[in-house]
Amino acid sequence: VLRCLLNQSQALRALGLYRRAQELLEQVNQLVQNQPDSLLKAAALVNFGDALRLTGDGQKSEAVLQESLRLATQLGSATDTTAALIGLGNTARSYQTGQKAIDYYQKASAIAPSASLKLQAQLNQLTLLTGLEQWPEASTLANQLQPQVVGLAPNRTGIYSRIQLAQQLIKLSRSRASG
Repeated sequence: VLRCLLNQSQALRALGLYRRAQELLEQVNQLVQNQPDSLLKAAALVNFGDALRLTGDGQKSEAVLQESLRLATQLGSATDTTAALIGLGNTARSYQTGQKAIDYYQKASAIAPSASLKLQAQLNQLTLLTGLEQWPEASTLANQLQPQVVGLAPNRTGIYSRIQLAQQLIKLSRSRASG
């Protein structure tokens, strides 16, 4: 039942129905509170924390994501730990705490068990670096990411990654032209 509710909430988020996803995830959160610690509980908390961020509740988002991080670390899941760190980075970025977000993204990238999670963390970090106009760091990271992104499959993730990298490369080229 929990997996079904989590999948439903992800579908709602993909459709941009963040409030409905949050309402559903609040139900999931109530269900998992009485459950023993598990990876499913950690995943549910990441989804809930992300939904809270998307609906504007940064403090609660951070608290929920920290709890997910604690659980995932305790249970030894690099995938769930990475997801929690990326969520914490996104929350910190949303609330203008740039260096904190960079730290979360770097930690996520360092422990990511898959190339796709590592790439997600690094692309988020690149977007933040260009937003903060930290051009040298952004340029170095972009140069590292280009070969990885070019080799991605032409699926949804690959296409979004290419678009995200291209947007950041445009910003970098504009900064060079104006600087």
